[in-house]
Amino acid sequence: MLEKFNLIAHNTPKTTAYVGQQFGRLTVLVIGKPVGTYRYTAVCRCECGSPNIAVRLDKLTAGHTRSCGCLHAETVTKHNCHNKPLYTVWSHMMSRCYNPRDKRFSRYGGRGIKVCTQWHTPDIFILDMAPTHAPGLQIERIDNNGNYMPENCRWATHTEQQRNRSNSVMITIAGETRSLPEWCEKFNAPYHRTRERIRAGWEPVRALTQGVSS
Repeated sequence: MLEKFNLIAHNTPKTTAYVGQQFGRLTVLVIGKPVGTYRYTAVCRCECGSPNIAVRLDKLTAGHTRSCGCLHAETVTKHNCHNKPLYTVWSHMMSRCYNPRDKRFSRYGGRGIKVCTQWHTPDIFILDMAPTHAPGLQIERIDNNGNYMPENCRWATHTEQQRNRSNSVMITIAGETRSLPEWCEKFNAPYHRTRERIRAGWEPVRALTQGVSS
């Protein structure tokens, strides 16, 4: 197999990929270096059954290559989803779960959050989620430790998302416990200002009610 792709066998980089690892639709079969170069290349098998392909290892691990080309063809040609309003939502969801270069990857894919198999196809995601979508809403996982899947996803406003975040600050006032966004909504207080005050050690009621000039 190495000879077919003009590769020389080489020790696998310890922290990048290994034989048998899957990236999108591609499964790594063997890793080597093209003759006369220093870059690692992986020979991969695609789930669609097309002939094996050689992919630069850095592009594979960075999430830039996730299929032999069939995924892009399905998305743009067959499904024609790139013009649909929810395609951007789907694209960002996939990126934060599978692209290590995404600035949000550590909070999603980096801690094991995945997208269910059927939603790897954008038109199925859109078919499932479009009926309940409305302008201004964002996709939210009901269980913050769960995956993106129909039974664990809904649309929510920004405020509702803040309430459901795994790192939401919970505050008890007069025996009643609510998230900080909920208290800010109740007291009509700016969220970010109140959060910084509480981080600085302010008592919650004072942080919520005292004027900016104080």
